[in-house]
Amino acid sequence: MNLMAIGSVLSEHLAPLIVCALFTVAVTGYIFGLAQGLGAVAAIRPDRWHSKPVALHGGVGILIVVIGAAWSWQRSWFPSLPGEGMAVSASPEAWIVLSALTAGLAGFFDDLFQFRPATKLALLFVAASVMIVGLGSARITGMTWIDLALTYGWILLVANAFNMLDNMDGIAVGSAISTLIGTAVVAASMGRAELALLALTIAAIAVGFLVWNRSPARIFMGDSGSLFFGTLLAGLTAVATGWMGPDAGESSITQLGLTSSAAAIAVSVMLLFAPLADFTFVTITRSVRGQSPMVGGRDHTTHRIALLGWSKRATRAVFASTLIIGPVTAVLAIGLPPLMQLVVLVALVWMGWRFGFALARAVPIQATIATGTTAEIAAEWMRRATDGIDSIRRELLDAVLVAACTVAGYAIRFGWPLPADSTIVLRRLVPVTVASCLVANALVGVYESKIRSWRNYLGRAALASAIGFLIAIGALVMFDWLPVGFSRMAALVGGVAWCFVQSNRIAWRSPLHSENGSSSYTA
Repeated sequence: MNLMAIGSVLSEHLAPLIVCALFTVAVTGYIFGLAQGLGAVAAIRPDRWHSKPVALHGGVGILIVVIGAAWSWQRSWFPSLPGEGMAVSASPEAWIVLSALTAGLAGFFDDLFQFRPATKLALLFVAASVMIVGLGSARITGMTWIDLALTYGWILLVANAFNMLDNMDGIAVGSAISTLIGTAVVAASMGRAELALLALTIAAIAVGFLVWNRSPARIFMGDSGSLFFGTLLAGLTAVATGWMGPDAGESSITQLGLTSSAAAIAVSVMLLFAPLADFTFVTITRSVRGQSPMVGGRDHTTHRIALLGWSKRATRAVFASTLIIGPVTAVLAIGLPPLMQLVVLVALVWMGWRFGFALARAVPIQATIATGTTAEIAAEWMRRATDGIDSIRRELLDAVLVAACTVAGYAIRFGWPLPADSTIVLRRLVPVTVASCLVANALVGVYESKIRSWRNYLGRAALASAIGFLIAIGALVMFDWLPVGFSRMAALVGGVAWCFVQSNRIAWRSPLHSENGSSSYTA
């Protein structure tokens, strides 16, 4: 049934898919020549796998072709935009692509300017918010705010996992191809032909890019490509399996056994098994060695497999199997009862754990560990492991605080529990305010490593808070996305509350002294 469903989609759109692949080959070739001419190449570094300079910004070619394909579908995706009230007339496919393009654009600027983790995370919150505004939060627990937090967590996790997987020639794009094909099969089996077509189209574009990115790679996709694929696949897998999107929880999902959110999420994890497993492996092994999980290195699962001493043919076979085992398992598990789907995921995770444990022992990666007592060494490990996380911890806390202040504004205005119409407004208002306030903080400089004076920080905090809420409300008003129930007074109270909370954050900071002896404060 699965093969027949996907075969029907393929037979109707085979020619456009081939055109997308060929067009990607041509556009990527142009980007390759342009990057070579401008000197935009990745230099040889001891913590990177490539042994010769490689052209950068290949992801730009992917984004160009995706925009062209999306433009050809605009009439079916945007029949009447802007919509009225909450009924925005745009398909789930349009929101997923728009969110992924936002992440890809953020990745492009990150490739150019090498953003701090804080700025990069803020931009990823924007991309995630675009998807949540269009599709709504996941349907997992039934509790709006928990589901919203879990949805943000899923999108950010997958985007960063794919970003981390892009560590060797052809691995990230190969994983994207296998996941996209598996997602297309799942979507087609559930009657989501448009979603299956989108997955196949992006897979064709990825195949075209693989021509240039296969070993030995002549061009790297960079963050523009990896963040695009990660964000896109986070949305595609969630909507295809039915735990996110406008029809999440409807009876069409139960026809193939996805009768619970847990089972639906299990299938999504299977589809993305390779990037999630590598992300988990690297995070655990680096933390145990006392290194930050956020820095680059030659210690990924792919690197360790290549260092086992096997022949090139055997190594490629292992690479291919690790990339396709998850999507293949997901496709086979679709028709199983929910409990069996969870059992299959547990078995897959156990196999991955055993394989990762064997790799870690077979190819040990040496690291300098502090000397001293057991307690001192453990403390040093924890300090090193959280170095990278510390730089984004404030942004994660800010996301929670912005959401809390926005909800508090409505609670102060209308009382608690909130009226039904206020809850509906907040489901759209909270993601937008979170994204805009984090970006405003990054742009204004609230997250700078040192703040020279209280006055300087308070001015930045107040300005960023005002800009964040004004951008959020302005965007919602511009596109007519605010239904009956929106309160300007409640939004104002929320903005003032956020300004107050952010301005008082300086009290949590430890005073430092700059080189000239003047007082400064760590951000």
